[in-house]
Amino acid sequence: MPKPLTTTLCLLLIGLWMAGNTSTSLGDPGVMTINNVTPAVVVGWDLDTTWQTTGGELDRATVTRPRADAQTPDEITSIIQLDIPGNIKQRWAIQLRAENQTAIRKGDTLLASFSMRCVKSMNGSAYAGIALERAGEPYDKSIHLELSAPQIWQHYNIPFTAHDSFEPGEAQLVLQLGFDTQTVQIANARLLNYADKLSLTDLPAIEFTYPGQEADAPWRAQAEARIERLRKADLNIIVTDNRGRPLPDAHVSIHLDNHRFIFGTAVALGGIVNDTPDDRKYREILKQNFNHVVFENAMKWKNHGIGTPEQIDDALAWLSDNNLPVRGHVLIWPGWNVIPEDVRALENDPETLRAVVNDRVRSTASRYRGRITDWDVMNEPFTNHDLMDILGYGEMAEWFRQAELGDPDAPRFINDYGILAAGARPTRHQEHYEQTIQRLIDEGAPIDGIGMQGHFGWNLTGPERLLEILDRFAAFGLPIRVTEFDIDITDRQLQADYTRDFMTTLFSHASVDGILIWGFWENRHWRSTAALYNADWTPRPHALVWQDLIHNHWHTNESATTDRRGRVTLRGFHGDYTVTISHDNRTSTHKATINPGENTLTIELD
Repeated sequence: MPKPLTTTLCLLLIGLWMAGNTSTSLGDPGVMTINNVTPAVVVGWDLDTTWQTTGGELDRATVTRPRADAQTPDEITSIIQLDIPGNIKQRWAIQLRAENQTAIRKGDTLLASFSMRCVKSMNGSAYAGIALERAGEPYDKSIHLELSAPQIWQHYNIPFTAHDSFEPGEAQLVLQLGFDTQTVQIANARLLNYADKLSLTDLPAIEFTYPGQEADAPWRAQAEARIERLRKADLNIIVTDNRGRPLPDAHVSIHLDNHRFIFGTAVALGGIVNDTPDDRKYREILKQNFNHVVFENAMKWKNHGIGTPEQIDDALAWLSDNNLPVRGHVLIWPGWNVIPEDVRALENDPETLRAVVNDRVRSTASRYRGRITDWDVMNEPFTNHDLMDILGYGEMAEWFRQAELGDPDAPRFINDYGILAAGARPTRHQEHYEQTIQRLIDEGAPIDGIGMQGHFGWNLTGPERLLEILDRFAAFGLPIRVTEFDIDITDRQLQADYTRDFMTTLFSHASVDGILIWGFWENRHWRSTAALYNADWTPRPHALVWQDLIHNHWHTNESATTDRRGRVTLRGFHGDYTVTISHDNRTSTHKATINPGENTLTIELD
């Protein structure tokens, strides 16, 4: 059995080639029999009949079929090469695709693999995204990874589970190549189906890591120092008797009741308004672990019937009664696929369309005024721009103004994905987001915050790179909030490690004011693998990380005794506190807030 090859680049990219009785070598285009199980070939490597080069910017690429050179392994006999220019707008604008030739059933154990080599690029590495997705809207994916290869052949084996069932031709395996300027060679791409005969652990593994995962990585001590400086402050307490005289030797304790930093989650409306045992458990876990919420779907313009206005009102009342503030998501998501059909019917009537969209933004913000802390005014403008294509990009600033008219007290955020979850590469998505925010500011839009979603797969961005991205957007002088964090991977330890490191990194940055995860329970999560809790409510390892950080590591429960001047200083995280004073069998309880800067509280003990 060959020894695993491990190559850690900016993204970790490594195929480990053995599992069970595997009889294969680098790039073998045939089937891979494992533990005497021969898989069905869903997609084979046939450049003449199976694979196609596609994409909206394919005409900008040069596609050739080079011969194998002396550095090419014998197993690779058929190669496709793509010369790709810079400034490609989307990674899928140039791609290889192949439809599934045999059926896939939900839950099937699949193995995707391909070989790649960089011929030329700006940094010596070539990039490719691999995905199994529905062959049409909404292109939902069972797997999606971005990988890179140096200037020698690398082979990648990627085991995963099918998220849905597909008859032949209903799904496609794609290799997305529209990244930076690069010349890349691809060979031996395929998809094998082991159905229910093998589990993921039986298949060749990919060992993933991320820069900075090491326990002694220098960024850790630096982050802790920033947290101590940025997230905590002193509370000076002076205790006197009822005549105003200092009271020495009084016991003083402070307990953090509500963290100033947002540790929130998306919620399913049904979990709040329904009353099954699971719904009651859902609300119990919610109250224990989060201090802020956002509805996952209920407030979207096209919410697919998930929630009526009356149900939303009932949910908002319960959340208010339980001291759980709610942020609004989303006033306008400007792509046709997420806009009601009757509105799309107005696409040839721009003025009526403009009026309807403005009314949606203004009236929705107004309806919930006083019950929503802040709004995502606009969502995902990089990929959803149908309204701007018709009404003009200047309309974006108008949506922010309409939101302000509807609720002048709720801060207004822009929100997009692909900003933090881009691995180590600067991307066109980041550049577009930066330009869009600058445009809004230049046009006088009342924008108050920057939302970054944070949906991660196996492509985990290292802490130091995260800080670079945050610094880039912090230059706008607006608060940054992670609005939809989750990690959709099956390696539970890696998931837990990255949860801790991601949260620590973000908590240590001065511009970040909160982290909201995109759901917490397996049975009410858009990506069940990413949920904190299993279907039976047992916590997964990254749930324990979340709890340890917010209930222990970043929680304050301190006590001390006053000096002869009746004074004591206690240090705690910013937030709201209960202060308890005890002296000579007398006890009193008080409320206090620790804010950044100097905090002084004088208490008279009767």
